[in-house]
Amino acid sequence: MNFPALDVALGLVFVFFILALVCSGINEAIASALRWRAQFLERGLWELLQDPTRGAEGLEKLKEHPLIKPMLFPKNKDVAAASPPLREDGRPKTSRKTDFPSYLPSRTVVTALLGLNQQAVSVARDADIKEELRKLDDSIKQIPSEPVQQALTALLHSAQGDAVAFRRSAEQWYDDQMERVSGWYRRRIQRVLYVLAAVVALTLNADSLQIAERLWVEPSVRDSLVNQAQNVEGAAGEADPTAQLEALPVPLGWHLETTRDDPQGFPVYGDPNMIWDLLAKLLGLSVTAVAITFGAPFWFDTLSKVARLRNSGAPPPASDAVRRGEGEETRRGESAALATALLEARGESTETEAPEDEAPRPQGATGEEPARKRRRRRRPEDAPP
Repeated sequence: MNFPALDVALGLVFVFFILALVCSGINEAIASALRWRAQFLERGLWELLQDPTRGAEGLEKLKEHPLIKPMLFPKNKDVAAASPPLREDGRPKTSRKTDFPSYLPSRTVVTALLGLNQQAVSVARDADIKEELRKLDDSIKQIPSEPVQQALTALLHSAQGDAVAFRRSAEQWYDDQMERVSGWYRRRIQRVLYVLAAVVALTLNADSLQIAERLWVEPSVRDSLVNQAQNVEGAAGEADPTAQLEALPVPLGWHLETTRDDPQGFPVYGDPNMIWDLLAKLLGLSVTAVAITFGAPFWFDTLSKVARLRNSGAPPPASDAVRRGEGEETRRGESAALATALLEARGESTETEAPEDEAPRPQGATGEEPARKRRRRRRPEDAPP
């Protein structure tokens, strides 16, 4: 299918995809530099293990556990505090100097919590080690956080004393808390993305209206952008955002000289219609900024769908269809009467004429004797005397 409007839509979707990739890369760089994932993890564990009377003692002991301590961020082990300081509202004040990693698996955290203050056991020869190990309810009582003790005790009763089911429930309890932490992180990333989208659209002068107009009036630019989009879509989105951005054949950036016909110029000049050009520029930039906030995965999926729609042709005729003209067909079956009435109203014949050089075949002449007329012919020796 070769529709200019569809090519323009494909080109705009590809531009939005590249700009969203650029913003996502900047956003990820900021998050890594400020260690937002580690900060939110520390805040989430602080709220999980906080005790009204003993404070953050549970968090401090968890960090000192042999299973957790090797996983801490090595560069900040000497400068990080044992627990985050509190703000005036009583909430923890985290910073990029935290020694927490970006992620802690649930099985490790649950094992560490149940192993707080656990001493090594020595068992005599031929003795059962299970008799010397600490029971689950005793392990729960050693956690220096009353809310955690209550939560794990409820899970233990729910598991009816089954240690395997209890551990599975405890790990799910921790994962549910981490879902909240992931929600905090996504909300901050989305807020930063709003700002980055506006800054990138304004800095690059990514005017959606101007880009659509250029693609509509210049077929060469449209074809070049469509080919570039199909190459990226065929490579499963593995594209270098900077290289793809530089290769875009659309007007991006600003020109210092201001002329009315220049799409990259500032819409500020001595003309009564300047206000309309300025409003059109703001509208085009706003559309681009809003489109970027949808994210690169959304625009890549949309790019794939539009590319498949563009590459698809007319559907093949059905097995019971009758072609009549270019792209028009009728179907035999239950709607045969309706199709016949429509064709007769147009003055067309519903019967297929036989070729002139071929005589019509009489009914029942199939080149062989009909089955109902087949009879066993008597041989002369079988005739009656």
